[in-house]
Formats: sequence, C-alpha cells, structure tokens
Amino acid sequence: MQFWNQTQPLTPLKEALWEKFMPASGATEYVEAESMRAMNRLIHDCYNNGWGNEMSHALAYLEKYHFPVATPEFKRHYPDVKEAAMEPWQDARPDEALDFMMAEILTVLALADEKGTLTPLKEEVFDMPFTAIEYPQDDEEEEPWELDEVE
Repeated sequence: MQFWNQTQPLTPLKEALWEKFMPASGATEYVEAESMRAMNRLIHDCYNNGWGNEMSHALAYLEKYHFPVATPEFKRHYPDVKEAAMEPWQDARPDEALDFMMAEILTVLALADEKGTLTPLKEEVFDMPFTAIEYPQDDEEEEPWELDEVE
C-alpha cells in the first residue's frame, strides 16, 4: 500500500523512472520498464478498483519477463498477488507483497539503466493472453426485484 499512498521510500525513484521510461501512450522500449508498467497496473487495480479489472495479462507478463531475474523473495510473494487478482471475490489486499514486488522491479530497472543493460522490448503487457476469471457459483437463488409503489 505504500506505493499507492506514496509513503514508500522508493516512491521518488518510481516517479523518476516512470517519467524517464513511460511514453504518453503506447509501449515502452524496454522489458524492465514494461515490468514496472505491469506491476503498477496490479497496484492500481487493487487499491483503485478492488481487483475489478482483468489483470491476468499483467501477471503473465511478470511470469514471462521478470521471473527469470526475480529473487526468491519475489517468487514467494507472487502467489499472494496472483490469488488476489484472480479471485477478486476474496477481497484480498496483499499490501506487503505488492510493495515488495514493485520495489524489486524498480531496483532491477534502475540498475539495468545505470549499467546500460536494458533489454529491448519484444512484446508489451497488453500482448499477453487474458485468462478469464471464473467466479464461484452462488448457491442461493436470487429473489426477483420488486419495485416499491410510489403514492
């Protein structure tokens, strides 16, 4: 939650990297920057929309492009975020996981930028496949709506 409410110590770094790498529209130029976009989408959807949007494409991007360089700690937090995003009816807010994952992605991007080892982008977040969320069946039959009579 610290990145969302801007109390995370790395917030200034995130803002500087966002300004440097995110175009006004369209894809970024680098895999590491696109990972930041994917993670930002997850954080935004969690706190602004209560996981109301389909986020499987952002998860798929991180699995494909960040997992090869991810730390064990990132991989430990990832299932909490994936479960929350893919099971929105649980109303989970994995604050620690979201913050840790964004911090790691920012660190990877900043170091790659500093070393000149950024990876050219091959596909963007929105190129990734969507996986439909399967909501559980409600066992209760819904009562038909009744309108109150207006006198």
